[in-house]
Amino acid sequence: SARDACRAANRWLLMNVGNLLSAGEAVFLPGPRPAWQVPVQTHFERPGVATFISVDALSGEVIATESTPETVLKSVQQFIANGDSDSALHATASR
Repeated sequence: SARDACRAANRWLLMNVGNLLSAGEAVFLPGPRPAWQVPVQTHFERPGVATFISVDALSGEVIATESTPETVLKSVQQFIANGDSDSALHATASR
């Protein structure tokens, strides 16, 4: 469910990126590998959606590689510095 995807995303963000970020409302993406697209929201300096992560709809796990935390952090830093949210960027592994 969307709620479970947000919980998984929040847990992953806390463990891998930082505690001043949270998951926004998840959107279901059907397909060969169904997933939930979850916005990553900042809550300091410039609140808003900085980037997105994906949660596998079948396993409930965040779709990530070793470099995903760094990619998310860079997107957040860019968002705070410039106010740019690259909605096309999905800080996840290729599907």
